[in-house]
Amino acid sequence: MKALGLYDAVPEKVWKKDWVVHCEPVGKGPEAIRYQPVGTKDWKLMTLPAVVFMARFLQHVLPKGLCKVRYYGYLH
Repeated sequence: MKALGLYDAVPEKVWKKDWVVHCEPVGKGPEAIRYQPVGTKDWKLMTLPAVVFMARFLQHVLPKGLCKVRYYGYLH
């Protein structure tokens, strides 16, 4: 992030937050991610630039004060 000049664009409180992340090494480099297309049982690899990966990942982060609504299982 620092090498790309993006470190200062992220609020400081984000860097101090405890994160729970499940990551496994995949492919031949840090830019490979694994995904499963909807309706299939096959796993595929996708290569993304770091900025695009961060943008896609952060789409799933909820703003402060909002909670995720679950529509399945015992948590619904």
